[in-house]
Amino acid sequence: MSAELSPKNIVVITHDASEHDVFALLWQQGYSVQASGLNNEAMLAFADLVIIADQLLGHYNYQDIQNFYEILNSKYADTPVISLEGYGQLSGTQISLFLGDVSDRLQYSTKIKQLKQQNLDLINQLQKNKDTSELALTTQSEFLTRISHEFRTPLNAILGFSQLMSWDQLLTTEQRGYTEIIYQSGKQLLSLINDILEMSKIHSHRLEIDKKVFVVREMINDLKHIFNPKTEKKNLELILNIAEEVPVCIQSDETKLRQILVNILNTAVQSTQAGSITVNIFIAGNPLSKVLTLVFEIKDTGLGIHHLEVERIFEPFVQSGIKFEDGTGLGLSISKHFASLLGGELQVKSELGEGTTFTLSIPVEFPISLNTFSSDRPLQLGNQLGDQTTVSSLKILLAEDSLVDQKVLVRILNKMGYAVDVARDGLEVLAALEHKCYDIIFMDVQMPNMDGIEATKEILQRFNNAPVIIALTAGALPENRNRCIEAGMNEFMTKPIRPKQLKIVLDHWEHQLSSGNFYGLVN
Repeated sequence: MSAELSPKNIVVITHDASEHDVFALLWQQGYSVQASGLNNEAMLAFADLVIIADQLLGHYNYQDIQNFYEILNSKYADTPVISLEGYGQLSGTQISLFLGDVSDRLQYSTKIKQLKQQNLDLINQLQKNKDTSELALTTQSEFLTRISHEFRTPLNAILGFSQLMSWDQLLTTEQRGYTEIIYQSGKQLLSLINDILEMSKIHSHRLEIDKKVFVVREMINDLKHIFNPKTEKKNLELILNIAEEVPVCIQSDETKLRQILVNILNTAVQSTQAGSITVNIFIAGNPLSKVLTLVFEIKDTGLGIHHLEVERIFEPFVQSGIKFEDGTGLGLSISKHFASLLGGELQVKSELGEGTTFTLSIPVEFPISLNTFSSDRPLQLGNQLGDQTTVSSLKILLAEDSLVDQKVLVRILNKMGYAVDVARDGLEVLAALEHKCYDIIFMDVQMPNMDGIEATKEILQRFNNAPVIIALTAGALPENRNRCIEAGMNEFMTKPIRPKQLKIVLDHWEHQLSSGNFYGLVN
């Protein structure tokens, strides 16, 4: 039914209009009246009211009548229908009743039209708002991704060179202090960039879950090594209690679980001035079940948080009375989202003067057999970086167009005992491979002439014994990693490159190459 038509269009179903006085009666009331046969569906589209003037069975066959009502009920269910059979002869009181019925039905029809149009307008407006919101989120996400990429490139130089300087034994204590300030400030800026990028991914629904089997105690030991220097600096005791029923291996997203725990521990360290931080890890429910609820309880002896601020602690940019030395107050908000994404829950209890307790509960799958766990863990670092005296036999090619990044990575690799050749783009990589066999290529993704993605595809197509290809990129989104892996790269590293991370990756691949087990990503 067209919304543009007058709300007074009446269609009278009759085989002969001259037999009925209803037309004159309706015209006198100012209605627009049209006569129609039973099979004129087009006429029904213009009707605000349908009046059946004939005894249908007396003038039409059963199939035509059935088709008429099927069309009326399916396409024009909101159009009111009046049958003249119910009124008998239209005279006297019956005329008043009939016209009153017509008026009421038309008012109903008009109201239905108005409500439908309002509903349609509302749906269109909501869709428009949704499209505008999605466009704004996409624009914001693209902007933040671009900014993140642009920030990571100079940060690679700041963090890389400041760490190289800290290895210099000739530095005075004062100079070493300045170098440490530069390095820590760079790390703080990197943390800020990472947090903002994570929030952007959360709001644009671009987060992905990557469940893998991993060793719980190894992850906890890694966290202990990270936080021991921080707690020792403040004379805090870091206590780790892992219940016996916690399985050796679980299946979950280790990266997101680790980030949740890092954010909580950072909060605990920064809000605790004296005493201890205790991490209790245990299983809730039946420990023999295939799907377990793994609980991490982190207690500190800090000053605690006011109950009104506790309610807001997971809101973005809220620091709830805690004086953070670094960060944006995004960490706990990100952790809350990650916990939900993993199918779990993150809760907090705190009182002023009583400390704070964070409780993370997440469902994790228990592998049927420990054989499902492929132990490709990186080798442990032996000496401190910078004290490396052994020269590695690994043949390494660095593909990087940025002169600053070239200097940083070459110098770090040299310090570790690796010799490195340099190519400035994908074409130079292909040319270098024609003259020398390399074990590992560190491949920047964005390069002139031929980028890292195209170069990787060419290498895999041209050379039977292709080297290990490790992507270097300032792009930190999952799609950046997926694009590199789909192209055939074996590993993915995000700038700025950290020396310890670089050493772990190199040790892993050197071990893989020497043992003949070429494939298998480090995570």
